[in-house]
Amino acid sequence: MNKDLYITRLEMYGIRIYNNNEVIYEEKSNDIMSNESIKKVRIFYDSVVLNKLNNINNIKYKIYTKCRSENDNFMIWFNISLEDFKRKCNY
Repeated sequence: MNKDLYITRLEMYGIRIYNNNEVIYEEKSNDIMSNESIKKVRIFYDSVVLNKLNNINNIKYKIYTKCRSENDNFMIWFNISLEDFKRKCNY
């Protein structure tokens, strides 16, 4: 990561779940994700990712979060691990 680019916090404004680089779930908002939105992500993960996909090792996760550089604040899709995904989604 560029030393001049900083993730301010890992607040979730959105989430993407990928299977073999194809987006299979996405939710994005201008506000921090609500508990209801996180619940929808968990339902999708439990019903589709765990029960219907053959190889969960191909699943990748990104969150939409705030970022800043020396000159600007902006939003960015940021890769997270399965462990971070579970923590963010209250598993």
